Amino acid sequence: MTVSIKIPREVKEKLESRGIRVSDILRRAIEEEVRRIELEEVEARLAGLKDLLQGFTTEFVVRSIREDRGAIKNYVSCECVFMLVLLGLLAPLDSVL
Repeated sequence: MTVSIKIPREVKEKLESRGIRVSDILRRAIEEEVRRIELEEVEARLAGLKDLLQGFTTEFVVRSIREDRGAIKNYVSCECVFMLVLLGLLAPLDSVL
């Protein structure tokens, strides 16, 4: 994709005299903004799970992981499943039961 912007001539001259390419600056800024937005989305999903997760004790989580490891160790680890659910790439079990 091509993007055009207008900057003051003085700024353009300062960048050119220092060998700085505007395209590199813009590319980095856009990439950083995309990462920031994605991080905000993940944080919002995690905040939405906060109430749900507060209902579980550490002992329950540890026991569940140990039980699940034995049941699914040939397919995928429980931690991977949990991360896929957190990222919204896999439906939580209660939504499919």
